[in-house]
Amino acid sequence: MKIKIFFILLLACALLFAGCKVETDAPDSPASPVPSAAPTDFVLYRADSFRIGSQAYEKCSFNEDISKKYAALIGKAADALAGETQVYCLVIPTAYGVLLPDDMKELIPDYSDMETNISSIYAALPESVEPVPVWDKLREHSGEFIYFRTDPHWTARGAYLGYEAFCEAKGIAPIPLDAHCAVNFDGFLGTLYFENGCDEKLLPEETIEAFYPVSDGVTLTVTDADDNTTDCPIVADVSELHALAKYRTFSGGNNPFSVVTNPNIKDDSVLILVKESFGNPLPAFLCDHYSTIYIIDYRSWYGNIIDFAREVHADDLLFANNINAVNSGGNVGFIAMKIK
Repeated sequence: MKIKIFFILLLACALLFAGCKVETDAPDSPASPVPSAAPTDFVLYRADSFRIGSQAYEKCSFNEDISKKYAALIGKAADALAGETQVYCLVIPTAYGVLLPDDMKELIPDYSDMETNISSIYAALPESVEPVPVWDKLREHSGEFIYFRTDPHWTARGAYLGYEAFCEAKGIAPIPLDAHCAVNFDGFLGTLYFENGCDEKLLPEETIEAFYPVSDGVTLTVTDADDNTTDCPIVADVSELHALAKYRTFSGGNNPFSVVTNPNIKDDSVLILVKESFGNPLPAFLCDHYSTIYIIDYRSWYGNIIDFAREVHADDLLFANNINAVNSGGNVGFIAMKIK
């Protein structure tokens, strides 16, 4: 009888503690990371994307020939601009490499290790190019809101770590994140949500957090595909935009060519940022260090990067592209057309 009473009391205690909620300090970021999921939470959407719990992922496939061509193109630009412009290479990891639980990797068809892939690209760069390693930083902060759940992109907090890594490579002090004023935009749903049947397991909607430059008076002028020029805020109010369009808060979205000017920096310093959409959150941080930043989206801009760097007397040239982009023959082909 005593044993029976003991087990009843033990069960009651277990049920009591199971219902308790442990209070912790609220995170600084607007959303909490997704915990590791059980294998039964794995859903393969299609060949290049899948879901674990409420986190969607886009696969990364490594193509050694294409990635070596990318490294060679950056090296070509650096050699041509030697003594004039310092060239940097930031290969941006995705959530697939940084957040994917180790015990899930065996479930991924043709899994390719992203850290190894990125390291091989950096190893292929000539000494004239300064690599910007960000992998370790992202892994150290993997429990924070550094990637979206419904979209392949990193968040502004993830991009800040990329900015921090660039500052370290350049030998300058990064401005602390908490020195920036932040703004949040609710209701974001990314391409991994809409392209995979609007899977309700990816809900609720996410919050996009953006950070303003520390400097006052920073301006952004964008030139669109029709060669129309418009002045835009570097952090735009996207409250009324469609859920998928809210990523445009960063640097006016994807445009062939943009110019960021900081009137507080008087040394005529110039940075050229060559990027795809992963680079869009970076200028809000980088602009506190340069008089002018020229932003080139190589997918839609037509010109010669080497000639342009000489024309504007660029101090620095930063290639900031995600790992999938630099393994894409199409994207690397676009870059090849701009480095001659």
